[in-house]
Amino acid sequence: MATENPPVDTSVTAQPVAPDVEKGSQPESAAAEVQAAAEVLPTAKTYGARLWEVTAAFFPMGFIAFGGPQAHIGLFLKTFVEGKKKWLDEQRFMELMSLGQAMPGPTSTQMATAMGISRAGVLGGLISFWLFDWVGFGVQLGVGCAINALKNDASVDGLNTYKMVMLGMGPAAISQVIFTPPNPV
Repeated sequence: MATENPPVDTSVTAQPVAPDVEKGSQPESAAAEVQAAAEVLPTAKTYGARLWEVTAAFFPMGFIAFGGPQAHIGLFLKTFVEGKKKWLDEQRFMELMSLGQAMPGPTSTQMATAMGISRAGVLGGLISFWLFDWVGFGVQLGVGCAINALKNDASVDGLNTYKMVMLGMGPAAISQVIFTPPNPV
């Protein structure tokens, strides 16, 4: 004999109310969550306006973002989550940071690109990537070209002297720590 399954109720059922909350006063409703998200994230603008926002936000960061990924992520948090721009809420920011840390490469560059993409699509991501990284690229290119142009010059001796001084700084610093007498109490 075949047994039939009982019919499944497909209607939406109400969630039970916590005992300490009165009926009709749910602590978080879907409409309240949507309204809170709308207050955090700016209203939609034209695509060109969003591209300009990405450009205006990331152009100065190429000049001021020194200190490595930890400093960059702090700068992004202050600018895009807690600051005037408020492009992202904290949950989305943490998701982007987690994705950036899971992928190979510099997390801060990946986050800059992801924030540009989330604000203005793929072109926004390309703009944020280039503006965030172009200053460092230009400095490295300039130094590399200068060293290449001066490799047979008298400055090579200066560069070798600089290398020797820098190699001696580590042992000198360690000797200061090791051979410094303790302070009397």
